[in-house]
Amino acid sequence: MRSSFRRVPVSLALMMACILALSLAGCGGSSAPVTRPTLTVSAANASRVYGAPNPVFTASASGALSGDTFTFTASSVATSSSAAGTYSIVPTATGANLANYNVVYVNGTLTVDKAALTVTPNNQSIVSGSVLPSLSATITGFVNGDTQSVVSGQPALTTTASSSSPAGSYPIAAAVGTLAAANYSFTFGTGTLTITPAANPGAAFSGRALAGTQPVVGATVQLYAAGTSGIEPSVFPLDTPARRQPRSFTSSSAEDRSEPPPMRPSLSPRRSAPATSLHPVHSSSSTKSPPSPRPTDSPSFSAPAATSEQLQPTHKA
Repeated sequence: MRSSFRRVPVSLALMMACILALSLAGCGGSSAPVTRPTLTVSAANASRVYGAPNPVFTASASGALSGDTFTFTASSVATSSSAAGTYSIVPTATGANLANYNVVYVNGTLTVDKAALTVTPNNQSIVSGSVLPSLSATITGFVNGDTQSVVSGQPALTTTASSSSPAGSYPIAAAVGTLAAANYSFTFGTGTLTITPAANPGAAFSGRALAGTQPVVGATVQLYAAGTSGIEPSVFPLDTPARRQPRSFTSSSAEDRSEPPPMRPSLSPRRSAPATSLHPVHSSSSTKSPPSPRPTDSPSFSAPAATSEQLQPTHKA
């Protein structure tokens, strides 16, 4: 009896364990829990330059079950004033059945490239034979209110011309040199060095207007000092026919500018006096003088013709 009584508690314990196991298993009416599908949402990569607005970001998904629809968006913390570099593009998804999915988000990358600055050599001009000037350049293309203060260093500027180059045009080239900027890259233009011919120095000149010449009315004479350049010439108006006094024209160089000595009139008569008798003339009336020479436009000086009275011999008592 004792042995059989002792077996009863063991049978009851086994029965209780079986009942508990059956209740936990649903009494055999259901299987293991269902695994939710995975929805992978990815943002697309994008790029822009420094100072430009952000483009429209996009995203897409994979793993959605048939009949399920979702809306995808993406955003970034970068703005138009953000420095050059890379920034994350974060996607998001919305939809009625999104809770039935295991959602995985994959960020995209926004790349902000450096903006381009243009370095243009300044045009220069010199006279042939002069020393080459210091070359310089202008930088343009700044954005976001930046100025040239954000650029460090200097461009390398060169030209094919030299101080002995003939007149003409020569290119001025630019290279990066020591230029640097955090948000900018550099492009380069070309300038021009123009070498102009030296001014015509002319020749030393000292001339005098001679009596008897006829200058052209209204004409001028331009005189240069020998060996000079870039100096305005001295301009002298020529005399008109009404002014026949000799006048000296000298250059602007340090020559003797004294007036010439006065010109002596010619003692040779312009026309021969009429032949007269050397014998005394016994007449109550005085001898008529020969007609005076006709006026002429020539500025030559002529002595007055001798009269017959001046040619008569003198009789002493």
